[in-house]
Amino acid sequence: MNRSKRRMKKGHCQMCGQEYLLVDDDLVLVHEVHVPGWLEGYCAGSNAAPMEKRHGITDFAVADMLQNCERLRGKIDDLRNALIHPATVALPDTEAKGRTRHLRWEDLSEQQQDDAVRLEIVRLEKQVAGGEKFARDIKARAASVHGLPLMDADRSEQAQTA
Repeated sequence: MNRSKRRMKKGHCQMCGQEYLLVDDDLVLVHEVHVPGWLEGYCAGSNAAPMEKRHGITDFAVADMLQNCERLRGKIDDLRNALIHPATVALPDTEAKGRTRHLRWEDLSEQQQDDAVRLEIVRLEKQVAGGEKFARDIKARAASVHGLPLMDADRSEQAQTA
Protein backbone atom coordinates (compact mmCIF):
# COMPACT_ATOMS: atom_id res chain seq x y z
CA MET A 1 0.00 0.00 0.00
CA ASN A 2 1.30 3.45 -0.87
CA ARG A 3 1.70 5.34 2.41
CA SER A 4 2.01 8.73 0.74
CA LYS A 5 -1.68 8.64 -0.31
CA ARG A 6 -2.92 7.48 3.08
CA ARG A 7 -3.15 9.88 5.99
CA MET A 8 -1.00 8.65 8.89
CA LYS A 9 -2.22 8.87 12.45
CA LYS A 10 -0.45 9.67 15.68
CA GLY A 11 -1.17 8.82 19.27
CA HIS A 12 0.34 8.88 22.74
CA CYS A 13 2.84 6.29 23.91
CA GLN A 14 1.57 4.24 26.85
CA MET A 15 4.95 4.38 28.59
CA CYS A 16 6.20 7.94 28.20
CA GLY A 17 3.01 9.74 27.15
CA GLN A 18 4.62 11.55 24.20
CA GLU A 19 2.94 11.85 20.80
CA TYR A 20 4.33 9.62 18.06
CA LEU A 21 3.41 8.50 14.58
CA LEU A 22 1.64 5.16 14.42
CA VAL A 23 2.43 2.23 12.18
CA ASP A 24 -0.78 1.00 10.54
CA ASP A 25 -2.80 3.21 12.93
CA ASP A 26 -2.04 0.76 15.70
CA LEU A 27 1.55 0.66 16.95
CA VAL A 28 3.67 3.52 18.26
CA LEU A 29 6.92 3.92 16.34
CA VAL A 30 10.12 2.88 18.11
CA HIS A 31 11.53 5.76 20.13
CA GLU A 32 13.75 6.51 23.10
CA VAL A 33 12.79 7.82 26.52
CA HIS A 34 14.71 9.71 29.19
CA VAL A 35 13.35 9.98 32.73
CA PRO A 36 16.38 10.63 34.95
CA GLY A 37 16.94 7.84 37.44
CA TRP A 38 14.14 5.72 36.03
CA LEU A 39 13.92 5.19 32.29
CA GLU A 40 16.71 5.36 29.74
CA GLY A 41 16.97 4.08 26.19
CA TYR A 42 14.33 2.48 23.99
CA CYS A 43 10.87 3.08 25.37
CA ALA A 44 8.83 0.06 26.48
CA GLY A 45 5.82 1.68 24.81
CA SER A 46 7.42 1.32 21.38
CA ASN A 47 5.51 -1.09 19.13
CA ALA A 48 2.51 -1.05 21.48
CA ALA A 49 -0.98 0.31 20.97
CA PRO A 50 -1.33 4.04 21.70
CA MET A 51 -2.79 5.31 24.96
CA GLU A 52 -5.95 6.35 23.12
CA LYS A 53 -6.71 2.64 22.60
CA ARG A 54 -5.17 0.91 25.63
CA HIS A 55 -3.46 1.75 28.91
CA GLY A 56 -2.24 -1.58 30.33
CA ILE A 57 1.43 -0.67 29.95
CA THR A 58 0.74 2.69 31.64
CA ASP A 59 -1.03 1.01 34.56
CA PHE A 60 1.81 -1.48 35.02
CA ALA A 61 4.48 1.23 34.75
CA VAL A 62 2.75 3.47 37.32
CA ALA A 63 2.30 0.62 39.80
CA ASP A 64 5.90 -0.53 39.33
CA MET A 65 7.31 2.98 39.67
CA LEU A 66 5.32 3.71 42.83
CA GLN A 67 6.42 0.38 44.32
CA ASN A 68 10.04 1.28 43.59
CA CYS A 69 9.52 4.73 45.14
CA GLU A 70 8.30 3.02 48.29
CA ARG A 71 11.36 0.76 48.30
CA LEU A 72 13.63 3.81 47.94
CA ARG A 73 11.82 5.52 50.83
CA GLY A 74 12.71 2.50 52.96
CA LYS A 75 16.33 2.85 51.88
CA ILE A 76 16.25 6.56 52.83
CA ASP A 77 14.93 5.65 56.27
CA ASP A 78 17.66 3.03 56.66
CA LEU A 79 20.33 5.60 55.70
CA ARG A 80 18.93 8.10 58.21
CA ASN A 81 18.92 5.46 60.95
CA ALA A 82 22.48 4.38 60.07
CA LEU A 83 21.30 0.85 59.26
CA ILE A 84 23.00 0.97 55.86
CA HIS A 85 25.64 3.10 54.14
CA PRO A 86 27.18 3.32 50.68
CA ALA A 87 29.87 0.69 50.06
CA THR A 88 32.01 3.17 48.16
CA VAL A 89 31.95 6.93 47.72
CA ALA A 90 33.11 8.93 44.70
CA LEU A 91 35.23 11.92 45.68
CA PRO A 92 36.93 14.48 43.46
CA ASP A 93 40.49 13.49 42.71
CA THR A 94 42.69 16.39 43.79
CA GLU A 95 45.55 15.20 41.62
CA ALA A 96 43.64 14.60 38.37
CA LYS A 97 41.39 17.52 37.55
CA GLY A 98 37.84 16.60 36.57
CA ARG A 99 38.17 12.98 37.68
CA THR A 100 36.77 11.16 40.65
CA ARG A 101 38.17 8.40 42.77
CA HIS A 102 36.14 5.78 44.58
CA LEU A 103 36.96 5.13 48.20
CA ARG A 104 35.70 2.35 50.42
CA TRP A 105 33.44 3.44 53.25
CA GLU A 106 35.95 2.27 55.83
CA ASP A 107 38.64 4.56 54.34
CA LEU A 108 36.59 7.74 54.77
CA SER A 109 36.78 10.18 57.65
CA GLU A 110 33.68 10.58 59.83
CA GLN A 111 32.90 13.90 58.13
CA GLN A 112 33.20 12.33 54.68
CA GLN A 113 30.90 9.51 55.77
CA ASP A 114 28.31 12.00 57.08
CA ASP A 115 28.52 13.99 53.85
CA ALA A 116 28.20 10.85 51.73
CA VAL A 117 25.07 9.72 53.60
CA ARG A 118 23.54 13.18 53.32
CA LEU A 119 24.24 13.33 49.57
CA GLU A 120 22.84 9.85 49.01
CA ILE A 121 19.65 10.78 50.88
CA VAL A 122 19.23 13.92 48.75
CA ARG A 123 19.86 11.93 45.56
CA LEU A 124 17.30 9.28 46.51
CA GLU A 125 14.73 11.88 47.57
CA LYS A 126 15.07 13.56 44.16
CA GLN A 127 14.69 10.21 42.45
CA VAL A 128 11.53 9.44 44.45
CA ALA A 129 10.07 12.87 43.72
CA GLY A 130 10.82 12.45 40.00
CA GLY A 131 9.29 8.97 39.93
CA GLU A 132 6.14 10.08 41.71
CA LYS A 133 5.76 13.10 39.42
CA PHE A 134 6.22 10.93 36.34
CA ALA A 135 3.64 8.42 37.67
CA ARG A 136 1.12 11.22 38.39
CA ASP A 137 1.69 12.87 35.01
CA ILE A 138 1.47 9.69 32.93
CA LYS A 139 -1.64 8.55 34.82
CA ALA A 140 -3.30 11.93 34.21
CA ARG A 141 -2.30 11.83 30.52
CA ALA A 142 -3.83 8.36 30.14
CA ALA A 143 -7.06 9.52 31.80
CA SER A 144 -7.26 12.54 29.49
CA VAL A 145 -6.62 10.78 26.15
CA HIS A 146 -7.90 7.21 26.56
CA GLY A 147 -10.90 6.67 24.32
CA LEU A 148 -10.25 9.75 22.18
CA PRO A 149 -9.84 9.35 18.43
CA LEU A 150 -6.31 9.18 17.05
CA MET A 151 -4.86 12.42 15.69
CA ASP A 152 -4.01 13.03 12.04
CA ALA A 153 -0.31 13.51 11.40
CA ASP A 154 0.61 16.58 9.39
CA ARG A 155 2.53 16.33 6.13
CA SER A 156 5.92 17.19 7.66
CA GLU A 157 5.55 14.38 10.20
CA GLN A 158 4.56 11.93 7.48
CA ALA A 159 7.55 12.99 5.37
CA GLN A 160 9.88 11.95 8.20
CA THR A 161 8.87 8.31 7.71
CA ALA A 162 9.23 8.27 3.93
